[in-house]
Amino acid sequence: LTISKTKISDAGEIVVIAKNSEGEVLASAMLDVYQTKDFRHVKLKPTSFMTIDELHEREVRWQKEVLGSLGEAFEKAPKADQQKLMRIERSKSPTEPLESEELIEKFTKPKNEQFYNQLTYIETTRPTFESMKLEDVTLKPGHIEKYEPAKETMERVELRAAPKVEKEAAP
Repeated sequence: LTISKTKISDAGEIVVIAKNSEGEVLASAMLDVYQTKDFRHVKLKPTSFMTIDELHEREVRWQKEVLGSLGEAFEKAPKADQQKLMRIERSKSPTEPLESEELIEKFTKPKNEQFYNQLTYIETTRPTFESMKLEDVTLKPGHIEKYEPAKETMERVELRAAPKVEKEAAP
């Protein structure tokens, strides 16, 4: 018999008593608990810090693995020279602005008067329909009083004096 969930403290002798109308039986067995191997049994390696050179080497190795044969082509290709790049960049024609003249003109030209009239048309209040109007009602003048709740009165009861009991002095 294998019991999967036990504690180490459960190990030892187990005694079972079975009773019924015919009698009583006593049985005992030994329970051995074996600890299964889990991740806690694995000894952790101490932390080993990598130098910058080792990290760079690891990165290069990873790039070679990822790029495959393409990586070799990159290595064989001629490397760019900083001065050569600067010369080419300066010799290029001046860069074009990102905004076109049409776009700049769109935001700088003044809007015509009709444009603003259309905007104010949206804001103007429109007359209500005749069927929606309510007839005027005149209110009659009234008298205003502050609300005061009715005061409750308690029933009056005549109290009698209780008879005086003399206390005996302690001896």
